[in-house]
Amino acid sequence: MLVAALWIATLGLFLASSGIDGVYLMSWMPVGWGWMGLVLNSVVDLTSELIMYWYGRLRLMPINTKRYKHARWLLLFEGGLIGFQWFFSWLQLRMVLAPVEPRDAGWIAPIAAAFVPFALVAVGYAQALLAGRIDTQATQPPADNAPEPTHLPQKATEPPTKKRYVCGECGGEFETSQMYAAHKRWHCKEGDSA
Repeated sequence: MLVAALWIATLGLFLASSGIDGVYLMSWMPVGWGWMGLVLNSVVDLTSELIMYWYGRLRLMPINTKRYKHARWLLLFEGGLIGFQWFFSWLQLRMVLAPVEPRDAGWIAPIAAAFVPFALVAVGYAQALLAGRIDTQATQPPADNAPEPTHLPQKATEPPTKKRYVCGECGGEFETSQMYAAHKRWHCKEGDSA
């Protein structure tokens, strides 16, 4: 339920931020293709959140794994995306805030421009923490310093046959030694006494 709520929050952030930096990106597009600015904005927002999500997931892995160590590079890409998101929002907010805050637009615009990128990073990291660790057994090869296995299991060419226990007196077959012992104790003993 919480994960669904986070995705709903993400969707709301995408739609709301399209009114700021998405509108600015619309001005880049050719005539009739302005809607692609909104698409570009939403895809960049989603990418930013997903990079933070995977950074969080990879940093939950054991410290000695390569994925844990290399995850720090995702922060470089995340910082770049946040920088672009902030810059485009700031460019649009400079124009939009001037009539709303004529005296304070200069200092409000750069602070307000960080609002949505920061929120997306927080949501992405929260989703990573909720998802938890990645199953390292299924997804990670052995570490470089792991000892080589000394004995590899052999593949069976034929299905294994179960050992059968056969009574020498009556010819009865039994699957377990306990069944055979019980048979010998009761059945064949009674036959001998008869």
